[in-house]
Order: sequence, then structure tokens, then C-alpha cells
Amino acid sequence: MADVQLVMRAPKEQIQIQILKELQPQMPTNMDLVEALKGLQRIQYTWDLEPADIARGNLHGRQYNVKRWGAFETFVLGVFCQLQGYYKDADAWLTLTRDSYRRHPNPRQLGFRHWTYDHVLEYLMLANIGLGKFEAALEHAKELLVLQPYDKFFQDKVQELGTKSDEQKPKSSLPIDVDAKLLKRLCRQHQSPPAGRLHCRYMRGVDFLRLAPLKIEELSLMPLISLYHDILSDEELAMVRRLASPLLKRNKITYREIDSFTDYTATRPWQSAELSSSMHKIISSLNRRIHQASGSSSPQFDDLQLSNVRQGGEIHFPSLNLRVTPQKGSLLVWPRTGDYHIECPVIVGNKWGKSEISFP
Repeated sequence: MADVQLVMRAPKEQIQIQILKELQPQMPTNMDLVEALKGLQRIQYTWDLEPADIARGNLHGRQYNVKRWGAFETFVLGVFCQLQGYYKDADAWLTLTRDSYRRHPNPRQLGFRHWTYDHVLEYLMLANIGLGKFEAALEHAKELLVLQPYDKFFQDKVQELGTKSDEQKPKSSLPIDVDAKLLKRLCRQHQSPPAGRLHCRYMRGVDFLRLAPLKIEELSLMPLISLYHDILSDEELAMVRRLASPLLKRNKITYREIDSFTDYTATRPWQSAELSSSMHKIISSLNRRIHQASGSSSPQFDDLQLSNVRQGGEIHFPSLNLRVTPQKGSLLVWPRTGDYHIECPVIVGNKWGKSEISFP
């Protein structure tokens, strides 16, 4: 009762501050924002998505029932691309922002924090300068000068850009990422039917599998790549995710990419947690099933899918023309010394997985 009285006497502002402090650990961080923006860039690049399609929720041929992005969202992405030197994407996103301002009956209502229509035009001007589109940049500079006729910076830009033509394009300083180009080609292509005689069968090799045999689908014989279906039930999968969730930590590889100009298509932010057999009987049972399924005289790589993915997230083996779609409860096993593989970005959803390297 005393605690209730104390709360009742506390100023309203102090209570709100205390609530915010308690919620702060759950709030997105700067790193979360940067990873989200990089993820959007990666998806856009991989499937050649138009910013206008993304803004209205049309992703790689699928229309999602989501709120259409407004001037704020497109402006944030435009500025983010501009600061990294991706001028073409910056121009596309910022053009959407400019159009939102021009269509709105009261553009002042679109202002967010200290950003205004003038800032949109300025970033558009800089993006077009980066693209070598000096005539378009000049038009933006002239419009800015009308809005701010005494601004020395815009006066100088109008004079400078008036002496240049679009033929004088600067050379790109961005690196060419070979893996990014391969990723783009693989994720966009259609898979051909598998060659050779492949089979599906049941595995009953040990006592605990005789009552519940594993369903095995052969995806490749040389090298041997197998997909084991229904390794875990929905209840077991949910338990594994509950055990892992509080232990998840951002992968350290992500940090060194954030402030660099390394191609965003080469980054794939992810979080991981280590689960030992002693934590829960389900983890012990899962490890036993995986070891029985992937038992071999050579090193193996195992990838257990803990969730379905609404769109994207496929694993590709380029030399085999093989693509594997994430399936909840399935285990993909292939030789550690075998073919190179690559994963497509997740467009919609989350990809939960358990990976393990097994050695004889």
C-alpha cells in the first residue's frame, strides 16, 4: 500500500521517465537501424526492386497488405544511400520524397524534426552531382535558390553547375563485389529439374528411430546432399526458440561492416546463441537425432531450419544448380569439403536455424 501511495504522489513526468528507462533495453539501437537499412538495400539490389514498389509493399512480385511508406521513410533511405555513395538509389528514394511533398495539400505537415523540403532538394542535388547528372542537379539548385535566395552555398552551386554538362561524369569509387553479383544471379534464376536418379526413403538405423523413422530426400548424389524432413515437432521447435531467444547476441562480423563502404550486398546481419545438451532434454534429443542423421566418415555441415520463411532465404549450390527453400523442422546435410553454397536474403519473415559442423 505504501508503494501505491508513493507512486500516486510522484510527479507524472518522473513516472513517465521511469517507464522509459525500463523500456529502454527493448528499444531499437543505432546498430539495429543501420542493419535494417542495409538489409533493405541488399534486398533491393539482389532482386532489382524499384523503390516505388518497395514503398507500396510490392516485393519481388508479391503485394503485401502493409501501410504505404510516406515522405519520412523514403527520405531516411535516400539520405542513408547518399551518405554511402549509392547515388542512384539515393536519387530514386529522394525523388519519391519530393513527389510526396508536391502532392500533399499542406506540405508543412510532412516536416519531421528539423528536416524540411529544402533538405530533400539539397540531397537530391548532391545525389545527381554524384551521378554526373549536372543538368538535373542544376534544376534542384535553382529551386533551392528560389526558396533561399540569399544562401551563398546555393548561389555558388548554381554558378558552378551551370558550367558543367552531363558528359563530365565522375568515376565510381565503389568496390565491385563478386559475391554480390553471384548472389544476385542465383537468387533471380529459376531452378532446373534435378539430374540423375534421386530417391526419398525412411531412416530406421537405430532403436529410437524404429518407431519414428526419419524421412530423407536425396537432393544430390555427387556430392551427397540430403534433406531430412520433420526432425522436430512444432512444440519442440518452439521450445528451442524460447531457449535461444534470451541468449541471442549480434554476430561480431557485422560490426566491422557498419561504418565502412564495403558493398552492403556482402553483409548479412545475424544473431546467434550457443545451446548445450545440458540446458534441456529437447536440446539433448535434437543433437542425438542430428548426429544419427548426419553420421559419416567425413566432416559434415548441418543446417536445421526452425521456421518457415514467407519469401526469400533459399540456400543455393551454384555448381549443382540446386536451390533449397527453408522448411520448418527440416535438416539439410552436405559435406563440409563439398560445394560452395550461398544464401539469398530474407525478403519477408525471419529465418531461424541451428547450424553445426560435425567431424568424425
